Amino acid sequence: MLAKRSNSFFKSKTFGFVKVLSISVVLLSIFTKCYVPSEYLESDLIPEGERLGVKIDTTFILSAHTVSYDNIIDTRGFTEIVLGAANSNVFGHVKSSFISQIGLTSANFKFKQGSILDSAVLYLNLKAFYGDKSETLNVSMYELSESLIVDSTYNNYLPNMYPTPIGTATYQGESKLRIPLTYDFANKLFTADSIHMARQDSFLNYIKGLYITTSSVSSYKKAMYYFNLTDAANSITLYYRSPNANLSLDTLQFKYQFSQSALRSLVFEHDHSTANPATAILNLNNTTTQDSVFYLQGLGGTKGLIKLEGLSEWASKMPVIVNRAELRIEPEQVPISIFEPDSVFTEINIFKKNSANQYSAITDLQYYSGTFGGNYIKYKGYYSFNITNHLQEQLQSTTPNLDIYLEPRSRFARASQTILKTANNSKKIKLIVTYTKL
Repeated sequence: MLAKRSNSFFKSKTFGFVKVLSISVVLLSIFTKCYVPSEYLESDLIPEGERLGVKIDTTFILSAHTVSYDNIIDTRGFTEIVLGAANSNVFGHVKSSFISQIGLTSANFKFKQGSILDSAVLYLNLKAFYGDKSETLNVSMYELSESLIVDSTYNNYLPNMYPTPIGTATYQGESKLRIPLTYDFANKLFTADSIHMARQDSFLNYIKGLYITTSSVSSYKKAMYYFNLTDAANSITLYYRSPNANLSLDTLQFKYQFSQSALRSLVFEHDHSTANPATAILNLNNTTTQDSVFYLQGLGGTKGLIKLEGLSEWASKMPVIVNRAELRIEPEQVPISIFEPDSVFTEINIFKKNSANQYSAITDLQYYSGTFGGNYIKYKGYYSFNITNHLQEQLQSTTPNLDIYLEPRSRFARASQTILKTANNSKKIKLIVTYTKL
């Protein structure tokens, strides 16, 4: 039985080998007969000028420049506020303050007869910081003397306020910013009549708002702090003593908070002239002379202007289908003594400006944010932007717009900065266009 099984197995293997060999011969014959040289197909079957193929171009002409914000910086409605100051070798001085309404936590509240005012304190819980906590900030708080207006941005000017601070404090980045308020202002809160305490709008006619600002910092130091203003723990707490049934006094409190609906705005101050002359921004707002780098600064400092100067040359190639247009920009490597790498933006957006001087996101960012990019790819060492739709639109337009603007995605919420390479750099900015000529 064992011998028969072995013989049967051998016959089966032999038959299988012959079968595979036969199939291979047939296939080889077919492929040999069907082979046509590629040069014959290209030169004889597809006439010159009618070949459809995808091409890649990396010679698109660009230039990049640093410009200030010429539009109104609108920070209304921000729940996270920035408070502090910084001095940079590159960007000079920047300070961030804020104005805000503050309201009742309970309408129609009445302090019990016989209550005695103790004190009032503003509390703000720290969320994040940027800079050096050893740098001392002098914080001052003022009461507004005019009501805030819904459609005003307040970044280029301040509303009127009473000249004497209602509270001051020193701050070094503790977990809670605590500003004791003057007795006069605390008493103004404590003695508000029933009409002012009845409703939110009535109270806002009484206490119109607050302005909180800080001192500047030492040369080339930074101390910026971020607070979530609408956090329930952030409030003015008024402490008072009220009689109880035992004819003794209980210490109680009443809070005034920054609500989601409260009007508020960040207030930025920039002075680029205080930067170190050896490392300061060159050619700021000069859109004809291209430096080797350009600069993005948060809190409404500076942004990048990129000119798509190759558009006119590409327009002569039309009709063209842009399959993909990828903009690549490398950050400049700067010594840490001049520029802090921890401050670099990781996400950047691109905007365009219309004839009415209004800015809006380019189509790729506005409608295709999932593929737009704009992130810094650390292992590749560059920022990547997909501007395919924007480039196609400009090529098809009778009045193309050469300019696009780069701004940090958190441009009004973070004090970070970025230095990027231009087309006048050894590792220049690059637009890689994959296209099909029709």
